[in-house]
Amino acid sequence: MGDRIVEKQLTIADGKIVLDMLRQGPRDPLCCPSEHAIVTYRLNGSALEVVSDQVVPAPFPNQISITAPVQNAAVNNPFKIQGKTSQMPFEKNLIYRVFDPSGKQILESFITVVGDLSGPGTFSQSIQLPAATRGAVRVDVIDLDAASGQPRGQATVSVVIQ
Repeated sequence: MGDRIVEKQLTIADGKIVLDMLRQGPRDPLCCPSEHAIVTYRLNGSALEVVSDQVVPAPFPNQISITAPVQNAAVNNPFKIQGKTSQMPFEKNLIYRVFDPSGKQILESFITVVGDLSGPGTFSQSIQLPAATRGAVRVDVIDLDAASGQPRGQATVSVVIQ
């Protein structure tokens, strides 16, 4: 099962053993497992075999919500996007990316977040798309970790450009 795991829950049912645990992730020191996994075992003869091993994604530390426009709203070009963050992003900036109906990225820029450095924030940004853009587009608002480039938070809204 691994060295120094932290058992969260162990269940035995229908001939399977399900272990919900914390284990060492690829960058974890031996002292401090942080990878949440659910591993299912079964007895095969006298050996225990792994049936499935699933890593449970950690929730983002920065919860981002888009308050306007609402999902699938019909909007004009340009349109305004507004929302909230549970934490202030690095240098008070979020990234937004816009994708056309085929999934191709057509725009990327930043949004400045307003608020205290140690607390939540709000954002409001006008987004100007290329003039020919029509139909459904997806907007991702992302807080990127400055050191790793990995998302610390993300929210998505789809809108229909009229």
